[in-house]
Amino acid sequence: MISLFLVACSAPEEIEEKPLTTSTFTEEERRIILRIQPVEAAPVDTTNEVHSSPEAIRFGEELFFSTVLSDENGVACSSCHDPNKGWSDGNKLSLGVDETLRHSPSLWGVGHQRWFLWDGNCDTMWCQAMGPLEKDTEMGSDRVALTRDIARTHWLRSQYESIFGPLPAFNNWPDSAKPIPENPEDSRNIAWESMSSEQQQQATEVLVNIAKSLAAYEATIIPPRAPIDDFVELFAEDEEAALASLTDAQENGLRLFVGDGQCHFCHTGPLLTNFEFHNLGLQPPEWAQTEDLGRYDGITAVQSSPFAADGEWSADPTGEKASRTQRLVQGYEQVGQFKTPTLRQLTETAPYMHSGQFNDLYEVVEFYAFATDLAVVGHKEELLTPRNWTEIEVHAVVSFLEMLSGTGN
Repeated sequence: MISLFLVACSAPEEIEEKPLTTSTFTEEERRIILRIQPVEAAPVDTTNEVHSSPEAIRFGEELFFSTVLSDENGVACSSCHDPNKGWSDGNKLSLGVDETLRHSPSLWGVGHQRWFLWDGNCDTMWCQAMGPLEKDTEMGSDRVALTRDIARTHWLRSQYESIFGPLPAFNNWPDSAKPIPENPEDSRNIAWESMSSEQQQQATEVLVNIAKSLAAYEATIIPPRAPIDDFVELFAEDEEAALASLTDAQENGLRLFVGDGQCHFCHTGPLLTNFEFHNLGLQPPEWAQTEDLGRYDGITAVQSSPFAADGEWSADPTGEKASRTQRLVQGYEQVGQFKTPTLRQLTETAPYMHSGQFNDLYEVVEFYAFATDLAVVGHKEELLTPRNWTEIEVHAVVSFLEMLSGTGN
């Protein structure tokens, strides 16, 4: 079961919870279960020099919920990553200044990710945070306008300068400018080209500092303890007592998850993800792109980005993150692949998949149970084969997946 990104809905009333099996777990199944642990604090991002700065974290939080960064557009980072909606936005396709091309991914545990966005086109959180700031469909601003917006908002300017030093003198800058190499006739690109290289460097530095502060805050977004954590803790001490604490449906769902469903191959560990990419053979809905190449294009983007982990703006351009990106090899196998999301807090984050293809948990589990479609683009994941589960078995998996969501922020 690859990339389940789901929401629980009410179970059919006519389904009777009853055991499907009484067999014991294998040693491998026990190891799979015991790998599910509470999510710890995110590791330090060595490419971000302010990752652990309390001041930068507070500044990033202010920025995250402020519409100042989108100037007159009234959009904040929290517009698409709402903590009351599982750090997503509840829309099939994310909605900022305009509708975007994909569903807004949740930020739960984002600091643990190796790659960012559905196609992995960024290898650091601050690279990811940077993109929406300047995208016309998302926040619609640019690095020159952002510098002015921070400067004229006293409480933001004060925080910025206490962390990064004085803002540049921008009296002779245009009002709005950013590099748009794909559209050189755009007025903002023309304005950008009119700036000196020093001014361009200064404006870009402000953009990077804003993004690194946002990333420092986003790294603190950790999923709360969930019922699955209580179960696994007890399971490690007393397997019989742990199983007795579950309903029949929850137990049967767990057995299917670690057994016949093979869900654990992609959904494993504390965040229940392998952090990698797979092609599920999903049919594009009528509202989405018809041929989204996913990870294939993502590799092109991350390896050519000036804001990659090995770039000039990285605080650790020769470190592990940089090395991982440099080792990427692009090939046909990546066509149509998308990132495996965490299953933590999945009851909060409907709809699901990269284009919001499924509205509820039952739709998604049934997709995996009867997956037969060929991939529209690329090569479909071979592990994904029909399970032909009964309605009772689908309900059991849903019941187990509901245990992966807790309460609190």
